[in-house]
Amino acid sequence: MLRLVMLDFCDSPYQFFPARPSVLVMGLCRFCNARWGLPGPNHRVSRVLLSGEIDAVREIDRRGERILFIPNHSTHSDPQLMTEVQRQLGVPSCFMAAYDVFLRSRLNAWVMQRVGAFSVDREGSDRKSMAEALTVLKAGRFALTIFPEGN
Repeated sequence: MLRLVMLDFCDSPYQFFPARPSVLVMGLCRFCNARWGLPGPNHRVSRVLLSGEIDAVREIDRRGERILFIPNHSTHSDPQLMTEVQRQLGVPSCFMAAYDVFLRSRLNAWVMQRVGAFSVDREGSDRKSMAEALTVLKAGRFALTIFPEGN
């Protein structure tokens, strides 16, 4: 049986959740994503193969330059796929994510923040989220992933 996980949008007032990246939690979640998340029943992805300018991206990261990933977001598997791509590249990234995801549970919010996600209000001009994105890029410790056509 195919089980689809859809985002349930809520009517709760917007609350900003900053990124609080933990390299330990990021590593553990990336491993779990590759081992069980992607191949599991929600995504059914057996493997992710990279091609193209892989070494160029790694070199940019090695030099400490800023990396901004701006993928399309056409399916609910896209964040997990980008996490795997970034794991294979060796480039840790923070993510801008819809605030609804943080409201699912306290544990979910804690994990999301520790893997480097921060919230954005997609319905308005979110200055805190934009400031957080700039902070991530300026610091240069992590790449930044933004899905401009969020699903």
